[in-house]
Amino acid sequence: MSYKKTYDSLQTRLTQTSLESNSAQSDVHILSAATAPAHHSSPRIFINTFVAAGLGFLLSLIVAMVVEMFDRRVRGPFDLVQTLDLPVLGVLPNKSGSSVGLLGRLKSKRRSKLKHKPSGDGSLALSH
Repeated sequence: MSYKKTYDSLQTRLTQTSLESNSAQSDVHILSAATAPAHHSSPRIFINTFVAAGLGFLLSLIVAMVVEMFDRRVRGPFDLVQTLDLPVLGVLPNKSGSSVGLLGRLKSKRRSKLKHKPSGDGSLALSH
């Protein structure tokens, strides 16, 4: 019996919907015609470029700091003191006597001893 009531209810709703869709009366009216915007709102290429560059720079700094934090190489006496919490008794010099500073440049005391000699191909060679 309940199936019959459900079927009758659905049939009534279908009939009502069909009548409403065939109705020519509409409550929608055009208030004003649409116009194209004077300038586009997106993408904002200039702003997006600088935001992407800034975020990329910050992300690269974070990655570099994380990599440096997990790097366990010993680069000098300070690293040993900091890691082991023991004093350093002595430091052995490099075999060649030269020390390399930031970006692979020779430190200033070693650089002053070097002389520039032009080589045959037009480039400069360093010697003692």
